[in-house]
Amino acid sequence: YHPDKQSADVPAGTMEECIQKFIEIDQAWKILGNEVTKKEYDLQRLVDHTFSISCRCGGTYSVSKEEAEEVTLVSCD
Repeated sequence: YHPDKQSADVPAGTMEECIQKFIEIDQAWKILGNEVTKKEYDLQRLVDHTFSISCRCGGTYSVSKEEAEEVTLVSCD
């Protein structure tokens, strides 16, 4: 996907797609190649896979995506 590695006869739309893919790969490499930003990325992925709802007790009920797929949930109302 590197722009310098593309041949000159590649259609413009394909070249734009390759450039966009290269930018995405470069951003991922920069995030995952840095210990601090990788930890932040890993934590965000955990948050993204958790569903939360306010409970009538005033707390929060949270369930992971995996738990939601394994268990039938029934409302407390």
